Amino acid sequence: MSYEVRKDFAAVAAENVKLLQLKNISIKIKNVYDGIEEENADLITFDLPEPWKALKAAEKALKVGGFIVSYSPTTSQVSDFVKAAKNTSLLHMKTIEIIQREWEFDERIVRPKSQPIGHSGFITFLRKIS
Repeated sequence: MSYEVRKDFAAVAAENVKLLQLKNISIKIKNVYDGIEEENADLITFDLPEPWKALKAAEKALKVGGFIVSYSPTTSQVSDFVKAAKNTSLLHMKTIEIIQREWEFDERIVRPKSQPIGHSGFITFLRKIS
């Protein structure tokens, strides 16, 4: 299940589902901050500006042992998310940084391009423990 608040984003998501030939994904036009209808979920993923606002709903929708994985582009978002998780049945397992960088190939010379980092983000993993 994918919740999309904007119809145009839902249309893009539907095209991606079709392109990838996925059979087990439905898309709802709904604001995840208003709650999650599903129950006993194994996994919930967030790509939200304020994921901590959906944390209680996600906690309720998850089964024990289930995971929440959240992408955030800034450390302040990660900090607020992890802080909010401390008052739940969710365990902060880890946060990792993801970095995108280009590589150059010149015959047998293979190395990262000499350039500043173009993009960085963070993925946070929580697990429901009770």
